[in-house]
Amino acid sequence: MKNKTFILIYLFIILFLVGCSPYQYIPSMDLPNNDTEEKYEEIIPPIDEENPVMEETHNPTEPDLNLEDNIPNSTNEVENEIHINFFVEDKLYNQIDVASIDDIITPDIPSKENYIFIGWYTNNDELFDFDDAVAGTTNLYAKYSVDYLKVINKLSTEYMSTNVEIHTKHWNPQFGSFGEKDIVYGTGSGIIFYNMDGIYFVLTNNHVVEKLNRVYHEYQIEDYKGNVYNANLYKGSESSDYDLAILYFEAPNESLRVSSFASDNPKIDTEMISLGRPHGQDNTITLGVIKSYQTITLSDDEKTTSNVKFEVIRHSAPIGPGSSGGAILNMNFEIIGINFAGPKDTLFNDLSYGFSIPVNEVKNYLNIYFY
Repeated sequence: MKNKTFILIYLFIILFLVGCSPYQYIPSMDLPNNDTEEKYEEIIPPIDEENPVMEETHNPTEPDLNLEDNIPNSTNEVENEIHINFFVEDKLYNQIDVASIDDIITPDIPSKENYIFIGWYTNNDELFDFDDAVAGTTNLYAKYSVDYLKVINKLSTEYMSTNVEIHTKHWNPQFGSFGEKDIVYGTGSGIIFYNMDGIYFVLTNNHVVEKLNRVYHEYQIEDYKGNVYNANLYKGSESSDYDLAILYFEAPNESLRVSSFASDNPKIDTEMISLGRPHGQDNTITLGVIKSYQTITLSDDEKTTSNVKFEVIRHSAPIGPGSSGGAILNMNFEIIGINFAGPKDTLFNDLSYGFSIPVNEVKNYLNIYFY
């Protein structure tokens, strides 16, 4: 009995001590519904008024930004960024980025067939002096002059066989078919543009092969060596709208040059070559440039054989009677046009210009009448 009484007293003391524990007001992290949590006051440490501690307002993990140190010096960068762009034929050929004019290294001289490089020029068509200071980005353009000696040599040795002279004869019969009357002779020029197993096709003007209301017609081709071949008019090739026609002849034992066509019409100021047989002269070459594109009006008596209404090339290469049907070439020796008209008044020998059918119109004609 005493032992039981002692145990009860001991348990009572333990329960009393637990009820007086200082941890009884620790807030619970997971309270049952409808229970309230005991509040406690926040303990604020005393402030030392003599040495106050200021609270930090920035994130200590972020680095301090010194604006003066981090802003790039735009003035220096602009001064140091010098770009020299080199263009050839309107295409970027090379680009050099340098820090100063002393670092500029000129690129290799760009070659251009049949031309001589004369220097790098600015937008103002001024020769650039690499000893001058450069303020910023500069565009330079390659400028050339025609190597006329090389061009003439190549034409004479490699391309002249493409140029031919055309002789025409038209007449009416007399005394049945034995005699001839009303005979008309003519000459013109032409260019070989196609070869089919020794049969050569020549492009010329429609007015060169004009039949002149005669019954009989005869055509002959004379090559650059003076060889003469009988020729025929390609059936249905005559066109007054283009002032073009086609002749063909056989020369199986000769190797004559066949000219190719340029891909597009020439630009203004393009250097060009005119081939022809003016006044019956052999293998005549004149040089000039493309001056403009314009429409021209011929006299009424010429419109039946030449009634061209589209814009044609005006060039500065001298031509004369007999040049009709001759080709104009670029400096790659490609056909860029066919001569068809010149100065009407030759009294004062004003032969300083000519008119040509542009190559794009020539190709349109061939697509309709030949290919």
